[in-house]
Amino acid sequence: MIGVLAGLLSAIGGGWWMELHRSGNRADTRRAEEFAARGNADAFAWLYSGSLLRVFVLGGLWTWGASLAGFVACLVLLPRLVPLLTAQRVGFVFAGLLGCGLATAYHAHIRRRPGAPRWAALGAVAAIVLTIVLRQGAP
Repeated sequence: MIGVLAGLLSAIGGGWWMELHRSGNRADTRRAEEFAARGNADAFAWLYSGSLLRVFVLGGLWTWGASLAGFVACLVLLPRLVPLLTAQRVGFVFAGLLGCGLATAYHAHIRRRPGAPRWAALGAVAAIVLTIVLRQGAP
């Protein structure tokens, strides 16, 4: 459950963090067009190198910062949540988080692909059948 939650939160936070990178790209694109129009290849090369550096620095900061924040959050929150984490509650939370992840994956990868809803429906039917079969064997 913690891994699923951490993955979802890091994906959301990473998207917000990368908005900094996108805004820099928009500004750099305008400057690159100016340099290309003037034929200034040296300035264009410096701009390109600076953009690559920004990508690696922002990615590195996000990786370290998010990992550290998640670790601290686990150290602070998990001991306080232990009395509340019954198996049934954890199962419901896990199912909710997994559902959020599946909905996000659907919107990111399937929604606009031709024939993809059929495969998604087939996967859902297979999951339902598997759940029914496995529950019949449970004591």
